[in-house]
Amino acid sequence: MHEKDGVKARLARFSEDKGFYIVLMLCVLAIGISGYVLFFLPEASEPSEYDIGLGESLPSAADLPAEDLPKIPDVNVQLAPEEPEEPAEAARVSAPEPAVPAPAAQEELTETWIFHRDPVYCYPVSGEVIRTYSVDALQYDETMGDWRTHNGIDIACGMGDPVLAVADGRVEEIYEDPLEGTVLVIEHEEGVTSRLCGLAPDLPVAVGDSVKAGDVVAAAGNTMKTESLMECHVHLVMKKDGQYIDPLSLKFE
Repeated sequence: MHEKDGVKARLARFSEDKGFYIVLMLCVLAIGISGYVLFFLPEASEPSEYDIGLGESLPSAADLPAEDLPKIPDVNVQLAPEEPEEPAEAARVSAPEPAVPAPAAQEELTETWIFHRDPVYCYPVSGEVIRTYSVDALQYDETMGDWRTHNGIDIACGMGDPVLAVADGRVEEIYEDPLEGTVLVIEHEEGVTSRLCGLAPDLPVAVGDSVKAGDVVAAAGNTMKTESLMECHVHLVMKKDGQYIDPLSLKFE
């Protein structure tokens, strides 16, 4: 009985001792594995065999041997000629060609200041000038029997001869004067007026009519009483801007 109790006691002590050694061996094994990991596995900072080297600079083409460089096939590329840009719509619109003026329009152009030319006058009758213009010196008047100034020129003609407008213009007045007889006044351009005196009473024109140089506007009548002793003539008086001027100072044709 006592002998059996002794065996059990020894087995119990062996089990306790064996458990201690098992725990001790597990601890030593854990320490060994940790040491292996710390001392034998590669560190994170060292490149491993699986590192592809993305952090390192790649070699340039100049560092590679010629036989390792990739071959680029020759390609004949022809570029199409560059087409000129379309001009803007406003730039492509060409200026319209000037219209050729009609004859009537051309005639009107001559009346503008750009194409201005001095007006040309014509004699009212075709006879000789028998008495000249004189406002600064006195001339003897046969009819009045005295010396006086003469504000126009006297041009000889036959009784009833046609009397012409001396220039283009507009009939301004027709009246009967006790001394100058039948009088016709025509207004011309540039402030010039003509006064024809000693006309026959019946005139083919009326006040307001437009006339051209050379148009028949009256007939010679020798109706001027202050010059009645002279041969038949037309008395022509010219004014510019209201002032008497010598008719012969104008350009007559």
